[in-house]
This record gives sequence, structure tokens and C-alpha cells, in this order.
Amino acid sequence: MGRRRTLWLAMVAVSVAACETDRDGDGWTTVTDCNDDDASISPDADEVCDGIDNDCDGKVDDQDNAVIADGAWYEDADGDGFGSNTLLSVCEAVEGSVEDNSDCDDDDADVFPGQGC
Repeated sequence: MGRRRTLWLAMVAVSVAACETDRDGDGWTTVTDCNDDDASISPDADEVCDGIDNDCDGKVDDQDNAVIADGAWYEDADGDGFGSNTLLSVCEAVEGSVEDNSDCDDDDADVFPGQGC
């Protein structure tokens, strides 16, 4: 009976190890890699704006605070068209965002470069 149990445990260990493969060769096994058919997708990949969960954290693009956008969007809290130094983690412009971060007082719409700065 001891020999059968040992054989069974060995078969289970081989079976588990076989499930933990790295099909795409990125260093992450099927257990931790959310897409083991694409080496550019793994837990250590950068999240980029492409509609895919690149870093396997369950968040896609704008939902992920770690997203690396193609362009930079800054918060424009006072709506004067000039943004603060607060970089937003978004893929596309959203309400209250601009591509400029030169506002010296983003709490006052009457103060911006060329007008009070």
C-alpha cells in the first residue's frame, strides 16, 4: 500500500508541474501569467493603452493607475485651458484634462501663463 501511495503522489506532482508551463517563454507560468500565449503580457509588463490587461492585474488601460499613455494629460481644475503638474493616468483626454501643464495657479481661472503668472 505504501508503494501505491508513493506512486500516486509522484503522479500528482508530475501532473501539477505539467500544468505550470511557460508556453510563451516570458518567465511566467500558466498559473501566474494571464495570457501565456503572448510573451508581451505578464505580471511584470507595463500597462499600455491597447484594450488589453498587459500586467495581469485585472485592470485594463484607464482603469489601471499604472497605465503608460501615448500622450500626457494634466488636470485643469479651474478650466482655464492650462493644466497643473498633476499627470492623469488616462489614455485619452477626459473632462477636466489638457495636454499643457504650465498653470501656476490651477485654483484660479484668471491666473495662467501670460495672465498673472
